[in-house]
Amino acid sequence: MYHMLQVVRTLVSPLNSSQVTLSCQRSIKSCSILQCLCNLLMANGIPAETLTEVIAAVSESMRGCLENQEYFASVTVPSDPPRY
Repeated sequence: MYHMLQVVRTLVSPLNSSQVTLSCQRSIKSCSILQCLCNLLMANGIPAETLTEVIAAVSESMRGCLENQEYFASVTVPSDPPRY
């Protein structure tokens, strides 16, 4: 898991050219990787080190990408009982 998160972070690194980064950010969203990462953010029992990497990967996947920022804004925190 840790290595997969490192790959995501490498693809969207600000050290890449902005065109490459934006393309990778769009691909991460279209392949549902961003959705999976957001699901991990909201899951219980994730070890702190892994959660830290997930937070970094999500934030770097959103940096400068309005489409991904809008997706993240739509993510809701699960609650028990559900709130409407």
